[in-house]
Amino acid sequence: MQAPTVTQQGIFDKIKGATYTLLPNGRTTICQLTMENGFTIEGSSACVDASNYNQHLGEKYAYEDALNRVWPFEGYLLAEKIFRGTP
Repeated sequence: MQAPTVTQQGIFDKIKGATYTLLPNGRTTICQLTMENGFTIEGSSACVDASNYNQHLGEKYAYEDALNRVWPFEGYLLAEKIFRGTP
């Protein structure tokens, strides 16, 4: 029997949407992930100079940052399920 684990696909399955905002400085992108339970997690990316801003890259890196912030929450939830005997 394989031990319960958090997987990237499991996290992807819980993401219900992503919203991107370019801040007024013209160089910082915020990504807000909305999870299936309504909880939101934000990530960000920024370039040094607004003239170097690339929307695709800004959104890509902000999404990756937000996604990396999901892992600790999912790890905690799994640990709680195991502790409660409900993995």
